[in-house]
Amino acid sequence: MPHMHLRGKAALYEITYPDGKHETLLHVPKYQFNWQHSYAFREPVFAPAGSMLRFTLWWDNSEDNPNNPDPSVDVRWGRPTHAEMSQGYMSFQTMEERHIVVGEPLPDDLRVGT
Repeated sequence: MPHMHLRGKAALYEITYPDGKHETLLHVPKYQFNWQHSYAFREPVFAPAGSMLRFTLWWDNSEDNPNNPDPSVDVRWGRPTHAEMSQGYMSFQTMEERHIVVGEPLPDDLRVGT
């Protein structure tokens, strides 16, 4: 769940696996403050040891941003909505080692909603 205030513009969660494969996990190209949503994957993402997660955010402090309270002031970190901040929430679950072959279907006990 990405979280920003009124100047939040976009959010991106990415993962790079130890073998170098890169994947976008979540892209919110038009973030809105009122969208404090949680997102859930249809299928779980396995992040083996050595994976790198990257959380990137964009802000818009311009006059073109209708939500910007005052584009003429320097923006500082802060909890109030008129200030700016970011948090990138993610939930993880430690799993016992399983021998799953990439490209083969996930075992039924690992499918979401079973």
